[in-house]
Amino acid sequence: MNAVMFKTPLAIGIAVAGLALSGAASADTHGMEQRLAELEARIAAAEQRAADAEQRATLAETRAESGARPDADEVEERLARVERQASGEEGFSFNAYARSGLLLGEDRKSIPGGPYVTPAGPLGGAVGRLGNEGDTYVEGIFNYRMRYDNGARAHYRMMLADSVSTSNDWTADESNLNVRQVYAEFSELPSFTGVFENASIWAGKRFDRDNFDIHWIDSDFVFLAGTGAGIYDMQLADDWTSNLSLYGRSFSGFDLIGSDDPNAGSTDSLILTSNNYVGNWQFMVSGLSAADNDERDIGAGQTAADSGFHTMVAYHGDSFFGLGEGNFKAALIHGQGLGAEAKVLGADGALTDDAQATRLALGHGIILGSRLGAHAGRAGLL
Repeated sequence: MNAVMFKTPLAIGIAVAGLALSGAASADTHGMEQRLAELEARIAAAEQRAADAEQRATLAETRAESGARPDADEVEERLARVERQASGEEGFSFNAYARSGLLLGEDRKSIPGGPYVTPAGPLGGAVGRLGNEGDTYVEGIFNYRMRYDNGARAHYRMMLADSVSTSNDWTADESNLNVRQVYAEFSELPSFTGVFENASIWAGKRFDRDNFDIHWIDSDFVFLAGTGAGIYDMQLADDWTSNLSLYGRSFSGFDLIGSDDPNAGSTDSLILTSNNYVGNWQFMVSGLSAADNDERDIGAGQTAADSGFHTMVAYHGDSFFGLGEGNFKAALIHGQGLGAEAKVLGADGALTDDAQATRLALGHGIILGSRLGAHAGRAGLL
């Protein structure tokens, strides 16, 4: 009885131990299988990365063999394009000018001013613009320059300007905002050869490129502007270049002879100009025409001109009269009929056929130092 009782617990203990060992072995086998699966997954991922890298290397070799990589000339051209844009030779640029002044008299009220008048009154001659202009004037110039694949260049320009005399901050009722220039100019055209090789063509509304003035007193030697077209820099000889242009300006709001409708007249002034440079000399000839301008009422016994001419001979010196660094400009101008407006060509329609004007102008500047200079000028009618 006792023997039987002793063997039975022993058998039960051996069985329990066997079951425990079997469970532990099963758990170890499951963990090994899981780690093996993870290892296989990592190996597969590594193989995929290696395959991707090999594919990228093959693609790079193919591109290199096919010339997809930019050569030295292409890199140089791209660098040159960036440099041209940075220097303003290509791309967008903006220029601006502005002034604002307030001139007060002894009664502390605003008074008119200008290059020839100061708050102290007229002084018998030009005293300069700086500090003597009592208006607010602003202009902005928008430029876009580009070069085409064939080497041709294009320049597009628009200029906005406004001028008011009021001191108020809101000037909508007095504003004279307008578009003073809008044109396109093309140069270095491959089809231009011979005398036209260095020429440029333009069309639109603009100030002529070769206008010049005595800037510190705001007095033009000659001012040619309007809407039209032209060509610059025709090389007629080694030391002779020529420009040709046709500008149009408008005459409007004038009285007509025999008409009861005031300010009903309007016409256009056309200005054909040949501008020639031989060395330092400039020879400018213009013919003017305004159809039906002779119907303008300019007073009893007078007939308005419908044509005219304008001439100028100028010398552009590249030193201060040969005495030092600087420059000087001298011009002799003569006009008749519509050309008797000697400064701004085609701007005055109330001129007779026998109207004449002769003008002598001299402007000069001297360099006083690396950053200093002085300018002066005289202009008058003979």
